[in-house]
Amino acid sequence: MHVIISAFAIFYSVYLAYIFIIFKNKKILVEYIMTISFFILLLQRQNIFICLLLFLNMFLASKRKIKKNERVLKRIYKYLLIIIILSILLYGFGVVGNMRYGNKWAWNDSSMISILGKMNQKYPSFLPKEFFWSYVYIVSPLSNLNENVINIRYGDNVYYFIMEFIPEIIRNNLFSSYVKQSVLLPVTSLNASTSYVRVYNYFGYIGLYIMYFVQMLICLFTLILTYKNQRKYFNVVCNIVTYFLIFSFFENTIVYSTTALLIMYCILCNIKIKKRR
Repeated sequence: MHVIISAFAIFYSVYLAYIFIIFKNKKILVEYIMTISFFILLLQRQNIFICLLLFLNMFLASKRKIKKNERVLKRIYKYLLIIIILSILLYGFGVVGNMRYGNKWAWNDSSMISILGKMNQKYPSFLPKEFFWSYVYIVSPLSNLNENVINIRYGDNVYYFIMEFIPEIIRNNLFSSYVKQSVLLPVTSLNASTSYVRVYNYFGYIGLYIMYFVQMLICLFTLILTYKNQRKYFNVVCNIVTYFLIFSFFENTIVYSTTALLIMYCILCNIKIKKRR
């Protein structure tokens, strides 16, 4: 039940953000904060970060067109605001990362991730080490994928390849004989390796292209379906689809239960419920 509730909390937070930006109702903002607090209590920084990022995305997208004489100043202000907010979010991401490892490390002690991520002298000395968390998270997935492409001789395991297109929440219950295969990791603790690593190991470059096209088809199907049937949810669904695509940089979003459920919730939004009078 936890993953179902977590996925719904993300979906609902995006919906609340959209409603708040339209109506500017403070009660909606309070409800939004209460929804986000679910992840704060669990120290799920990934979900906190993505919810705040999607809120920022909708806020910036809601801005109206500006006058010609104000355009340059408005753009500078807008970009500065984005940089400042992203910097705060990335710094907070690192602080929560330190805190999650218990009493052994203080909130501002990044020595553990510095050793794990093999920090060297090229890292800017003026930049707080809390930002190294974000750097490692951005670099390690592509590094892990590259490591497998270079060193793994891919096979043609059709069964395991097909399993990479079945959500985990279904796969674990219906295919009990399936055992998730490990991938080659230079650092075992840094196990994010994009949505493409296993499909490459099972089917080579053809697997990479198939994964990409399937992801695009899922997104297009969800967007077109919503636009035709429930256009009032279209902006919300657009942001969920954005998360679905962005997170594929880290995990297979088709298999990963949270993102798979989010797409299912988007599709369920198209079910029209008639009220009886």
